[in-house]
Amino acid sequence: MSLYRVVCAVLMATCSLLTATGCAKQPTLSSRLIVSVDAPMLEKGGAVIVLARPIPDRQWRHLESATSSDAGDEKQFQVTVASPASIIELHYPETGTYSFKLRPAARAKPPFLQSRRVLIGQADLTDPQTKHQVHWPSMSVVHVSGNTYPEGWARILASTFDVPFGSDAPDT
Repeated sequence: MSLYRVVCAVLMATCSLLTATGCAKQPTLSSRLIVSVDAPMLEKGGAVIVLARPIPDRQWRHLESATSSDAGDEKQFQVTVASPASIIELHYPETGTYSFKLRPAARAKPPFLQSRRVLIGQADLTDPQTKHQVHWPSMSVVHVSGNTYPEGWARILASTFDVPFGSDAPDT
């Protein structure tokens, strides 16, 4: 038997053993955030700042969510924003991922939303209630188009985070 066939046979046996013993890849835990944008932000525009921070998986599993997958490996959270400067805190599992999307509020007339991510990075901020320093390894600033607050305004708002905010985006 050639060396090639021996190696292939060993690899196939190893794969079969791993599958049989339940060592297959575990599903990835995930937080999904749906941000509904309502008036007046929907008409006037503004900025949505999403601060995301990992928490222990066990703690994440106890969070209440709007919906959850049957296996419990994905949780969907929903929030509605209306203020031109809206800040959202999102927790996701430390061994998992997160995603978020913006959509117009269900009752919005007209149901149209245009947005653009203008800054991505991380931040160390002081919690206004506890006065403790909090590390946010992921921070996104999204501009919502409107007739009052242009993208430049969203960038100016984001610039107030310049000292604690480590941007991953190039200067434009």
